[in-house]
Amino acid sequence: MHNPQLADRIKRRHELPDDARVGIKSAKLINTDVDMTKRIVQGVISTIMVDMDGDVVLPFGMDTTYFDDVKAVYWNHDYNQIPVGTNRNLSKRHDGIYANTYIRKGVFEDELLSAIAEGAVRGQSIGFRTLECSPPDNAEKKSFGDGCRNVIRKAVMLEYSITPMPANPGALIELVTKGVVSREGAVRMGLPDTVRRKFWDTGTVRPAPAVIIDETGDIEMVVG
Repeated sequence: MHNPQLADRIKRRHELPDDARVGIKSAKLINTDVDMTKRIVQGVISTIMVDMDGDVVLPFGMDTTYFDDVKAVYWNHDYNQIPVGTNRNLSKRHDGIYANTYIRKGVFEDELLSAIAEGAVRGQSIGFRTLECSPPDNAEKKSFGDGCRNVIRKAVMLEYSITPMPANPGALIELVTKGVVSREGAVRMGLPDTVRRKFWDTGTVRPAPAVIIDETGDIEMVVG
């Protein structure tokens, strides 16, 4: 996904030089498993499939040591908001990079967890710094197909976020009508704020508590 503004935002966040090559790849959360009790979302955050830009990211070429210290998972790369969760585990496999994400407790976060479980929110976006890339060789062309134009062979993972795209508007609307997700939460998750929805009962929305991520990568609740 070519998004210069988002790339610049990620560079500033991670204090990278202006000439750093930052890649952002968005895709549908696949093979997703949600444990509502433990608040853990498990799924593939980066696949080895050819994306819309014609790129393939090699999982074992992704250096995750930087992210191992960061751990914070945001909603849609919004750094002005508290992270919606923390990463509990990353694993690289032949078909992609898998992540276990703990979704913290909070008004929006509770709704987000339900939306992910119901398939209403299905997007993720991984940000990384490209170190080495080149066109596919003959074996890779045969493996990935004619659509592959570039193979990202080495990169440093910076972050990943849960995102509203791709989305399932019908499922999200159903969650709103059931009272599982508030109108404000649905709009933040990417549903257009239509006139009709302004009349739906959204209940009382309390401000989310402030949080910090401790040295172990877990989230501490801070009364504020």
